[in-house]
Amino acid sequence: MKVRFYRILQKQLHRFGIYTIYYPSAKSIHYHLKSKQIIVQNYGLGKLSSSIKASNNHSYYDSLLQKFVPSWKLDISRAFFITESGGGESSLNTFRKVRVDSHWLFEKVYFNSCNDVKRIKWLDKHLSIRLLEFGIKLPELHWTFEGEAFTIAYFDFFDLHNLTSFEVENDLLEIVKRLYQVSEGTTLIKNKYADIEYLNDFINHFEYKNSIKTAENRFLKHGILIKEFEQKAKKSKFIITHGDLHEKNVYKGFVVIDWDNVGLYPIGFEVAFIYYRLLNSGRINNFSPEWLENKFKNTIQVNDWLDFERNFFYFLFIFYSKSYKIDQYQTIEGILIKKLKSYSHHIV
Repeated sequence: MKVRFYRILQKQLHRFGIYTIYYPSAKSIHYHLKSKQIIVQNYGLGKLSSSIKASNNHSYYDSLLQKFVPSWKLDISRAFFITESGGGESSLNTFRKVRVDSHWLFEKVYFNSCNDVKRIKWLDKHLSIRLLEFGIKLPELHWTFEGEAFTIAYFDFFDLHNLTSFEVENDLLEIVKRLYQVSEGTTLIKNKYADIEYLNDFINHFEYKNSIKTAENRFLKHGILIKEFEQKAKKSKFIITHGDLHEKNVYKGFVVIDWDNVGLYPIGFEVAFIYYRLLNSGRINNFSPEWLENKFKNTIQVNDWLDFERNFFYFLFIFYSKSYKIDQYQTIEGILIKKLKSYSHHIV
């Protein structure tokens, strides 16, 4: 009866240019989705949460979280949706700034079907203090509440201050250098955690996964086997890697946020990702193969340099291959291919 009345009212309001959104109760949504496959639940909740965010309906959102995560019991006195944050495939696009007791926290809802929650828990337990010792500031993970479909996580909320255009490249590279130093100074990389798949699976990193097919076709065009370089990367040193370092995740004072993709990736991976983003955004105007040596020769150990350099040019080729339609691509591809052929033993 309520739904029928709402439909009639909605139709009449539309005549006056007033548009409304009808939300079934949280109980109805939970009943409808709980027996569905997780991927269906994620999709349904993702669409619904975007509408909730647009309408700024916190009470409804809270009741939805409570239904899907019964253990979630938090006394939130104030809450704001963060409208400028982007969403990803691994979470709801409804990030919030919430006040609990006298503290402001950042709330994020992760899908359990992804590995992000495992990674941030690992980071918080095993690396966060070590990173602070090296001057890398990151939000502390305070609580997680786990349901069947998703997990609600709470971090420190930082007042962030953007880097100037002159600071972006230098600060990004300084973070990478410090991560390399942390990797060199801790035994956990070489021992207990090196074989954990969700930490070292660079093949499924979002940028690699989205670029590999195009890159493979470009490789074959030049008579190079992509698997040769992929295997060499797998056999090279794995180091602590943020996984998504760019100017929207690094702020003044070496504050680094959004560690969802943290892992142990091949040396050179992160630097290639950063250089690709800087090149693509126009922060670096002209591609230069000498850039790597100029920036890192005094940081990377001699016995790591060959793997570092080869992996850098390989991953840069992978990431940049999606840009094959832009004017300068052919020139850059030619330089990268020449470099990669110098490392290859299998020319088709």
